[in-house]
Amino acid sequence: AWLAGASIVGRTNREVRPAADLALEEAEDAAVLSSGSAVVERAAQGPVDADGVPRQLVVSKYPVRDPKGVVSGVLDVRRDVTEALRTQQA
Repeated sequence: AWLAGASIVGRTNREVRPAADLALEEAEDAAVLSSGSAVVERAAQGPVDADGVPRQLVVSKYPVRDPKGVVSGVLDVRRDVTEALRTQQA
């Protein structure tokens, strides 16, 4: 299930991402956690809109650090760029 515009703090990829995307999502999260480096602006497909066309997203993932600077989580930000792309193509 996709949760557009919703906070999903504390939920896992398996709870909120389509099964087809799990391997990539989990690999990216593991890389951010182990390296402390961000994944910035990867293109992705989102949920299908009312017209049956998949939404186009830009995904960025950032390390979340505790007060000691240790990476303790991943902040996953998704921007829907469907309308901007449609405007560019028109």
